[in-house]
Amino acid sequence: MPARRARALVLAVAAGFALAAVPPVAAQAAPTAVVAPAAKKATKTVAVTMSCTTFSTSVPWATSVVTTYTKAKKGKTSAVKIAFKPNYRTGPVPIGAKSLKPVLSLKVNGKAKTVTGTANPAAIGPNTTLPQSTIAFSFKAKKSNSIVLSKVVWDHAVVDTPCTLAAPVTLASFKAK
Repeated sequence: MPARRARALVLAVAAGFALAAVPPVAAQAAPTAVVAPAAKKATKTVAVTMSCTTFSTSVPWATSVVTTYTKAKKGKTSAVKIAFKPNYRTGPVPIGAKSLKPVLSLKVNGKAKTVTGTANPAAIGPNTTLPQSTIAFSFKAKKSNSIVLSKVVWDHAVVDTPCTLAAPVTLASFKAK
């Protein structure tokens, strides 16, 4: 074997050993963002019966109240949405757009809280069913949590319609971890 060829063979063998000593490069996935687990959401539907008064005329109102909330850890914020099923009828007078809002008297963890919902987006004709109303708020969770409804007022620019309950109604309750 010529010397030149032998030298090339020795270099090739040495290079092969050197490459064999290097671990193979593995493809790695791009790092993913760390996402905190979302707070667990819960929904509770409660039947509510009220007596609503406008211009001294009392009208009974039975509806369902749907409360959606996050079961937040103690000290963290719990987001709450309360929705009244649409079945309350308006009176003989039309209601202008953005002129009627629900105002709830609540007890959140034993503390009084008044929460105002958004006004009706469009005008409502006379003797019509009110559209669904949604009220949103948040609070700091404690070890034991409760949301209790005691009164509803339909706040209107001309005349309010207060709705009273025979007894306070627990809309939601949960224990924080």
